Amino acid sequence: MPPPATTDELFDVIDHSGLLPADVWRTYQPSPGRMMSKDAVLARMTRDGVITPFHAKQLGLGRHRGFFLNVKYKLLAHLGSGGNGQVYLCEHLLLGRLVAVKILLPSAVESAGAVQRFFREAKAVAALDSPNIVRVFDMDQVGESPFMVMEYVDGTNLHAVVAQGEPLAVARAANYARQAALGLAHAHAAGLVHRDVKPGNLLVDRAGVVKLLDLGLARFFTHPERNKNLTAKFDAKSVVGTADFMAPEQARDSSGVDIRADIYGLGGTLYYLLAGRSPFEGATLAQKLDWQQTRPPPPITEFRRGVPAGLVAVLERMLAKNPTDRYAAPDAVVKALAPWGEQAVPPPSAAEMPLVPASAYRLGLSPPPPAPSRSADSTAETPTIEPDANSEGEPTVDLLDPHTPNADAVLSKAPRSTVVAAPPRLPVRGWWLAAAAVGLVAAGAFLSWLLRP
Repeated sequence: MPPPATTDELFDVIDHSGLLPADVWRTYQPSPGRMMSKDAVLARMTRDGVITPFHAKQLGLGRHRGFFLNVKYKLLAHLGSGGNGQVYLCEHLLLGRLVAVKILLPSAVESAGAVQRFFREAKAVAALDSPNIVRVFDMDQVGESPFMVMEYVDGTNLHAVVAQGEPLAVARAANYARQAALGLAHAHAAGLVHRDVKPGNLLVDRAGVVKLLDLGLARFFTHPERNKNLTAKFDAKSVVGTADFMAPEQARDSSGVDIRADIYGLGGTLYYLLAGRSPFEGATLAQKLDWQQTRPPPPITEFRRGVPAGLVAVLERMLAKNPTDRYAAPDAVVKALAPWGEQAVPPPSAAEMPLVPASAYRLGLSPPPPAPSRSADSTAETPTIEPDANSEGEPTVDLLDPHTPNADAVLSKAPRSTVVAAPPRLPVRGWWLAAAAVGLVAAGAFLSWLLRP
C-alpha cells in the first residue's frame, strides 16, 4: 500500500495489518466533525502502548505486511542489524512473553556457509543452560529465511555502557568480567570456543546480570568432525572475530584456536571496561592485527589510576601473547578475579539502560494471525530494515548485536513522552455523552417526583 494520506486510509492499513482487533483500533477513530492527523493518531496509539514506535513507523509508510513471522511471533521493535541478518524484539503470541528473534536475510541464505553457521549457532547455544549465556528457545523459518528465537535480555551491551558514560568502577568491571568468565566456563565444558568475546557481545540487564551473546563464530573443540566441513572450509582463508579483542594466534589461524583465545578476548574486554578504550584504540585494522601479535598493549595504569596491582597482574596474564602464558581455562579466571569480582555492585543506572523497558510493551492485544493462504497478499515476508553501523566501528564476520541501546527511540525518532505505556482510553466525547445521558435520566426522575399528585 502507498503511504496513507488521510486517517481513513491509515485505519485501512491498520485493519489490513492485523496488529489490533477492530474493537481496539476503532476507539481511536476521530468522532464526526473532529479533525485529527494520521501522525496524531499514531502518536496517541503509541503513547497508549497498543502499538510500538516500530509499528507506527511502518504503518505510517503504508506497510501492512511483515509484522508476523508466523502464527507464533509478532514483531515489536527492530533491535539490531548485521551483515547477514537482523534482530527483532518479538511477542510470543501463544505464551505472551517477549523474545529476541534473529532472522537470516534472504541475501545470506544464498551463502551455504552463512546458513550452516546459523544452524550451528542455534544448536550450540540450545544445548547450553547458564544464567550467564543468552538462551536459544526455538528455530523456525519465514519464507526462505531461517530465524532463531532467543531469550530477550532487557538491557544493553557493555560496549554501549562505557561508550555512553565513562569507564567502570574497579569492582564493577571485575564483577562483570567474572560473570562473563562463568559463562565461558559453561560453554567450555560443553566443548565450545566462542572466538568473538568482546564488550559488544556481553549484555547486562537491569539487575546487573551479564550474559554472553552470539556464538555465531563458535567452534567445537571436543568434536573435530563437526568442524571439518565448516570451520576449516570457511575460516581457512579469512580472519574471524573482531580485531580490537582478537588473540594473536586467532589472526594467524582462526580455525585452530582453543579456549585461551576467549580468555584473551575477555582480557581485552576487561581492559576496555577499566580504561574506556580498547588496548590498541585508534590504530588501523592492519595495525591492530599486527600489534596484537607483536606489541604489548599500553599499561592500564596509563589510562586508569587506582587499579589494584593484583588486578593489573591478572589482566596482563589474560592478555599474554603466548597462549601458554595465559590462564588455561575460564574457571581459573573466575578464581583469579574473585578478590575484586565477588564484591556486590549496584545494578546499572536507568540512564545506561534502553529507553523503553520490556514492561512498556502491552502484550496480548493481537490474536494469532490465520494460517497463510496461497493468495499473493498473504505471502510471508521477511522484514527489512536498513542495517545500522557496527557499534564498535570494526568489521565483524557473521555477527549481530541484538541489544543496541535505545533502539526504539532511534527507529521512531519520537520524543520520550510518546513511548510511555498507559491503558487504552475511550474517546473523550464518548464519556461526555454517556455522562450527559445519565444526567438527563436522573433529572427526569427528579422532576417526576416533584410533579407527582
